[in-house]
Amino acid sequence: MFDRTDVAGEIQMIKKESGIYAFTSFDYKAGVFILITGKCENKLNRLSDYRVTNANTEFDFFLSVPLNQLLKKEREFQKQLKQIYPTWKNSPEQFVLGESKSDLNNAIRILEEDIKMPVNKTSPQKLHEYHRATLDGEVVDSRDFRPMCGFIPGQVAHLKGKVNEPNRFRTRKTFATFDGNKIIEHDTEQTVYMSASAHNMDRLIKYDQRIREKRNTPQDNGFIA
Repeated sequence: MFDRTDVAGEIQMIKKESGIYAFTSFDYKAGVFILITGKCENKLNRLSDYRVTNANTEFDFFLSVPLNQLLKKEREFQKQLKQIYPTWKNSPEQFVLGESKSDLNNAIRILEEDIKMPVNKTSPQKLHEYHRATLDGEVVDSRDFRPMCGFIPGQVAHLKGKVNEPNRFRTRKTFATFDGNKIIEHDTEQTVYMSASAHNMDRLIKYDQRIREKRNTPQDNGFIA
């Protein structure tokens, strides 16, 4: 499908691009970063709609999807997000990322590395910081050489610092690790790498434990922790 547009008196044909998208916004009243998601049959037209209220709107992430797969892919994408972030004002298309710039950066890493959402080519979220030149002149993506997460298969370790700083990956001390689906108990503490998603889940569990201890509310098994 193509759209017609006049440029310098000439008629040009622009191919319509359908897909699912995501971009961030900051709600000043609530003081939180919001992720807005959706699907579109025409990328340029949808951007034009958003730019009526904010002329600087740009999709941070965009995945090209055939028209007959749009609804399915959008639901899959939003289902993944719901496992990590609460929805904003009960909107199934908007998610609360957090209050700080650190929360925003963490969410961007999750979208790129864990959910594998492609960064939009014209987005300010650039990938060049991850690119490194080898002695042979080849350009590689440094994320390909990160250690793997020991808790969630297929995910890479989460960087604790900035991309250009010496690599410091998120880890956790534990006496139990996975061997496939089997849990192995160790005599000594093991240091295991954590992905951004695993780190968020770990934070949630620890926070829940503190709440239970404060309220003296046991879990279903009768124990607080």
